[in-house]
Amino acid sequence: MDNDFEIVYELDTASFLEYDSGILSLSGLEKLTGIHQKQLWNYLHHKSVPRRKQVERIEQALHRFGSELQSISLYSEVVFWLFHHQLPSLFTHFRIQLNQVQPTAQTFMHVNSCDSLSNS
Repeated sequence: MDNDFEIVYELDTASFLEYDSGILSLSGLEKLTGIHQKQLWNYLHHKSVPRRKQVERIEQALHRFGSELQSISLYSEVVFWLFHHQLPSLFTHFRIQLNQVQPTAQTFMHVNSCDSLSNS
């Protein structure tokens, strides 16, 4: 017997909203889905039942949000400190003024690409 299996959670909209209320607020869900929080509140409290289109809209927004969360990479504060205190000479070498550079993912990729150029 194969030990691989997948658990799939299937919830109605009201059950999901109740389950998720400790994590995402109705205001947050409104921002994700574009559905007014009063309408989401109505779904949560069984005052109305969402149409299939609304259910799909909520589901797609949650999947999109989950994908965005999975794509996040956090860096250590040590890296941030090094960026501001130990790398100015690297930026001076490439004639980039440190006060114009913000510590973003693109900046770190730029530093890495400069390093690879200097090694070749």
